[in-house]
Amino acid sequence: MNALQESVAIAARNPPFEIHAPRSPEYWVRCLQEHEVQALNHLPVGLRRALLFIRERYSEAISAEQLAEQACVSVSHLRFLFRDHLGISFKLFLQRVRIAHAQQLLLELPPLRVTTVALSVGFNDFSHFQKCFRQIVGHAPGELRRAQK
Repeated sequence: MNALQESVAIAARNPPFEIHAPRSPEYWVRCLQEHEVQALNHLPVGLRRALLFIRERYSEAISAEQLAEQACVSVSHLRFLFRDHLGISFKLFLQRVRIAHAQQLLLELPPLRVTTVALSVGFNDFSHFQKCFRQIVGHAPGELRRAQK
C-alpha cells in the first residue's frame, strides 16, 4: 500500500472533524444588516455580544472600551476575537457596517443628501466618509446613485 492509499484508508476509518471555513467580514456585516442572528451562534459569546451591540448602535460613537464592557470581555480579548474570528479589526469592521447601511440608504432614499447619509450612519467627517466609501465599495457615494438610474 502506497502513502496515498494509506492516508485514504486512515481517513475512511477516522472521519474528519467538521471544519468551518472562516467567513469574510462582508458576510458578518450582511448577517448584522439582515438580522440573521442565527449565524452569530457559531461565534464566541463575547464576540456575539459585541456584534449585536454594533448592530443596534453602529451610528453612535463606539470605543473599544465601551464595546468590551458591553461584551463582558477585556479590550485586548475583544481585539483578539475580532482579528481571530472575523479577520479584521473592530474599527474597520464598524466602518464596513456603517458603509453597508449608507449604501442601503443611498439606494432606498434618493432624496437624502449624501452628507445627511454620512452623518446618519455615524461619520462626523464627510471627507473621511467618502474615502472609506470609495475604499470599501470601489467608487464614490454619488456614483452609486448615478449607476442606479
